[in-house]
Amino acid sequence: MILGPDGKPIMNTTVIGAPKLSDFPPVPPAQLPVMLRPLEEALASGVHASTPTEVPLGTLCMLGSSLQFYMAEAKRLTDELAELKGEALAEEPTEEEQD
Repeated sequence: MILGPDGKPIMNTTVIGAPKLSDFPPVPPAQLPVMLRPLEEALASGVHASTPTEVPLGTLCMLGSSLQFYMAEAKRLTDELAELKGEALAEEPTEEEQD
């Protein structure tokens, strides 16, 4: 649940023209360590994972967009690899053809 500035839950309504998660660019791989370093430092210093933080919504949106982007990219690459393996298997001569 996301709380508004008044501490009350934000109601699930649609505002015309409001940004969508897909409007946020994924975090470039080079920038990811910079964003993750404070998280790793906090955890290493004993901060509990359920500790509330004040992370800007835009940062969370960029991370969410990154997850969506890289998951889609991983699926595309996995599908492409499976297709290439299938083609390679189809090109290999069968035992009957080798005789």
